[in-house]
Amino acid sequence: MFGGNSGGGFNELLQEAAKIKGAQMATMRTEFDSWPSFFQNTLFHGQSIDIVKEGRKLSCKERLESANKVKDEGTAFFKKLDFNSACTKYEYAIAMVHYVYPNRDDWKKRGIKDEDMETVDYIGDKDSSKEDRDAIKSLKTKLYTNIATCHFQSKNWALSVRACNYALRFNENNVKALYRRAMSNIKSPSAGGVEINSALDDLKKAYKLEPDNVSVKRELLRLKKTLKKQKLTDKSNYSGLFERGEICLDETTEKRIQRKQVKSQQIANENNAVLEQIQMWKRQAEALEKDGKTKEADALWEKYYDAMKVVEKFNAENAKRKEDVEQRKVENMNFLNPSEEMIQDAKKNGIDLTDPAIQSYMAELQNRKMNGESLESDFLDGKKENTLGKAKDWKQKAKKNTRMDDDDENNAMNTSILPSGRMFSFWFIIFFAIFLGRYYKMFSILIFGKQDDDDEMLTVE
Repeated sequence: MFGGNSGGGFNELLQEAAKIKGAQMATMRTEFDSWPSFFQNTLFHGQSIDIVKEGRKLSCKERLESANKVKDEGTAFFKKLDFNSACTKYEYAIAMVHYVYPNRDDWKKRGIKDEDMETVDYIGDKDSSKEDRDAIKSLKTKLYTNIATCHFQSKNWALSVRACNYALRFNENNVKALYRRAMSNIKSPSAGGVEINSALDDLKKAYKLEPDNVSVKRELLRLKKTLKKQKLTDKSNYSGLFERGEICLDETTEKRIQRKQVKSQQIANENNAVLEQIQMWKRQAEALEKDGKTKEADALWEKYYDAMKVVEKFNAENAKRKEDVEQRKVENMNFLNPSEEMIQDAKKNGIDLTDPAIQSYMAELQNRKMNGESLESDFLDGKKENTLGKAKDWKQKAKKNTRMDDDDENNAMNTSILPSGRMFSFWFIIFFAIFLGRYYKMFSILIFGKQDDDDEMLTVE
């Protein structure tokens, strides 16, 4: 019946039906899909791993003992650098105290649906002591920080961050979880302004909790130094959008102009790609909202609005830079003694800057602009006589200007020769920087203590 040429069509129909069913099922488990994989896995561990199934039936003390035993097995794997096996053991242990559990027996036939799943947060039995309840809570924090460390060592930065989030649910002041989340956000290649700011907040909080912690202090100072050097914390989030906002000014040679033009075009292309990505987040968020996936949509909306703040800030600062550049260009022009470049630029606009009367007139316009006055000539309205045409005036001004230039040159020479306070400070800073660079390691040990390659903050408990 389905032989011959119809077989291909039938298979295509089956594939399409499978896609439709998969899409329908996905809409029924949006909450489950929003959970990280290490928490989703607790559903399957509870169905197939005997020690997990038995552990859930034990009393509080016995469950603590069993879970800690499995945790220690994971730590043994971690010390052998087998991070995958270690992480699996930690998942088995957490699956005894914090896990996903099906509320009906036929869930496998029905497929995973949110309505068939429950989350269990075991806090102890009714007769459990406060000590045992606290131990259960502490165990959850340790297990999730260990899971985070395994993913950190495997460079799974996103999972490492999410595991730290789970750990901090049970102890918001856990320094190791704060530190590991910060380091995961910093090292992630996709990290941007939001992630870097989060890392800075985590390190500040960790430092406040443990001011003597060498690792926290070192990374906090390092991050602050990096941000100070970049000046813009959102720089990496949008492919260096701020850094690219330089003004391309005309240079003295044609080669430099061409190079600037090429760079300017490259910057424009990259910025357009960034803006397109931001708009893509908006479209995806709108689509997710229509599908009822509010959590995923909220995450994208947050990224979109953070990005738009960066864009608006960049546009405002770029406009200010352009205005400042134009102002400096006007202030630095000497129309009474124009350069060859000024003469050629004026010639392109039909103005002869070699004419003394024109020079005097342009100098007057320059003064008006710098003083914030109108550039329209008052003499056109008969209010006062303009300097245009008074050749004798420009001679006196040019002569005076030349004397001022000579005096400035002499003063500059005297300043550069005499050992003034400014020059002494300048050379002191230079020599101090060289000295600090040579003996940086020694000072680092004195300030932070011995720095081992194996950071104790990135080990498991």
